[in-house]
Amino acid sequence: MAICKKENKKVQDVTTANENTCENVTTSNEQIKEKAKTRTPIYRVLYDSTERVWVIKKDGAKRIIKKYWTKAEALEAVEKMSANQEISFVVHKKDGKFQKK
Repeated sequence: MAICKKENKKVQDVTTANENTCENVTTSNEQIKEKAKTRTPIYRVLYDSTERVWVIKKDGAKRIIKKYWTKAEALEAVEKMSANQEISFVVHKKDGKFQKK
């Protein structure tokens, strides 16, 4: 068994094959990170029942981007955002089910 110097992993192949394996692993991790960076963000229009307002929130974010009293106002704002930037959005009903993508 040989040990990969870059990642300290045990590999059963020959040392030269081991170095190639290390490079392939590193390359695949870099490719995954690049895809995550180039992915278009998804915004959601949701109803916040505790505050009784419609909110726009980015997927994976804890904070709310903006609050609106009506769903129409929130939809108008998110459509303007999608026109200016390359984003996609998902609209939910008041009960949390998908309305449209």
